Amino acid sequence: MQPMEAADPASSASRPGETYWRRRLLYAAMSALLAWHVAAIVIAPAPDSELRRQARKLLEPYLTLLGLDNGWSFFAPHVENGIIFRYEVEATGARHVYTPSEVMKWYHPDRRWMRDRFRGMLEEPERYADVVGLALCKTHAELKPVSVTLIEVEQKDFTPEDRLAGKSPLDPEFLETKTVKSVPCPAA
Repeated sequence: MQPMEAADPASSASRPGETYWRRRLLYAAMSALLAWHVAAIVIAPAPDSELRRQARKLLEPYLTLLGLDNGWSFFAPHVENGIIFRYEVEATGARHVYTPSEVMKWYHPDRRWMRDRFRGMLEEPERYADVVGLALCKTHAELKPVSVTLIEVEQKDFTPEDRLAGKSPLDPEFLETKTVKSVPCPAA
């Protein structure tokens, strides 16, 4: 057997100090991350101001990455009747109606992107309707579409009594349909 070497007294004395400072540094980093996170979710929905605009420049990537870019209702949501996006493709003599939210499963990775894309279009149709319409023309190119009509469907109030009467929240009497825009498709 080989004899054990004597431990260097200077190195063993410094290790407890290293552990202490490593823990303090980790604690400080976690505290900074928590402060950053709280600032992000409080500043994101705040009313528009110069301070908020400056802070959002720093926070924007973090908010987008984690999906924290919400309004104040994020803290105590008020469940409203839903807005459903539909579109109608007019092809040679036929009309095809699509509801994207019914086709894509809730856990699909693209669902959130698709929902935000259509929500943005419904909020600012003068800005985005043409682009979305042309993209849907390309999506359904095999039908040889003539035009795409973008439709906003708003759900009206649905009560427990309606449910007991055997009705569905998606029955036509509980839906209000509004045409957003009809976009002509380019000839192929």
